[in-house]
Formats: sequence, C-alpha cells, structure tokens
Amino acid sequence: LDELALSLEPADHLLLRRLRKILQPFGFTLTERGLRHQRSPGDLILTFSESKDEAVLRILTAESEALGTALRAVVVTDFERLSSGVRLMHEPRARGVLDQDAGSAVRVFRRLAHDEPVRALAPVLVTGRLLLVDAEHGPVVIAALQALLQAEGLRATCRAEPTEFISELQVVGEGPDWGSRTYVRLVTRLLEQGITRCIIGTRGIFGEGWDSLTLNTLIDLTSVTTSTSVQ
Repeated sequence: LDELALSLEPADHLLLRRLRKILQPFGFTLTERGLRHQRSPGDLILTFSESKDEAVLRILTAESEALGTALRAVVVTDFERLSSGVRLMHEPRARGVLDQDAGSAVRVFRRLAHDEPVRALAPVLVTGRLLLVDAEHGPVVIAALQALLQAEGLRATCRAEPTEFISELQVVGEGPDWGSRTYVRLVTRLLEQGITRCIIGTRGIFGEGWDSLTLNTLIDLTSVTTSTSVQ
C-alpha cells in the first residue's frame, strides 16, 4: 500500500492486483486501510457442510432412543433457503462444491422428512415465510393447527398444498389473523403437546423472545460463535 499503490510503474499495479487475488482464498481483503479479514472459501464450506445434516440425523436418533416420546427438539440454522447459496456464488472457488441450499433450514427439513426413523418425530419447518410438514404426519399436524385456530377464535384457516417433493406438504393459511406470529406460537403449542417432536427453523424465529417449557434438545447449526445465541 505504501509502495505499490503509490508507484507510477504499471508493473507495480499489476503486482498489487496479483497480491489481492492471492490473499482472497485465505480470507483476507486488501483495502486502502490495510488487510481486512473475511470468510474464506474454506470457512464457507465448513460452515455449510452437508455433513451437518447427517450429524442432525445421528443426534436426533440418539436422543430419541434415550428420551423416547419425551423428546422435544429444535434445530436452528442461519437461513431459510438460498441465502447461503448466494454467498457461495460470490466466491468462484466455492462454486459446485456445495448445494445452493447448503446450510439452510429447508434442506435440513427435507433430509429429516426423507429419513424414516427421524420422520417419526413429525418434523415441522417454521420460518417467517414458510411452514412445511412431512407428508406422513402432515394431515394430523394441520388438523391440530386448525383446531387451535378455532379454539382461540382466530379469523384464520389453514390447509395443505403439495410441493415438488412428495415427502412434504406446505401449510397455507388464509385470514386476517394468519401470519408468522400466529403459526409460530401454535406450532410451539403442538411441540408442547407432542404432536410434533422436532421443529426446524432459523435463528431469527427461534432466538430471543421464543420459549418452550418442554424443550430438551437444541441442535445449533448457525455460524454464530457466542454463547449468547445458545442461551
């Protein structure tokens, strides 16, 4: 920055550009004020590794064997979908290494809904825009949601709609009282009742302000490294 950037020689500016390119894979960006650390391609690949999906299956299987019907689990991710893919697309060296939905709540849900032992937990995906249930337990979950809506006198109804995946159903709601605030609360009630024993969602939903008295298993797949998020 003191020599090459200020030099009048074109070769020095070419060398500076080469240095910038060399530093990027190590997670460093050379700015006008010096080196700045950012996520390297390796960091991204480890953060959104598909091995985490398999780890979730193993953890839930072990917890289910230990706790039985008392199991109440939540799996928390950074994103609902695509966000991790967008980040990866900005890094050419990471393209083609991970799926575009890597690290997302949607992909974790679909992995769980496809696995027969874990599917017995009736997993439910809950985000600010999307509510998914596995096809096997979907009718029971949706009927329970509809019953809660009626019991609380809410001006809303919900129904199931198929998606491109046969193992899942999307819950679609209508009415002025339907929204994420309503269905997050109602799905939490279903978790308390044991109608679903596993919820998958983002840290934006299951972070500060959300609570479940029967929750006994937390699987944190987010990239947050502070203990505050877990507490």
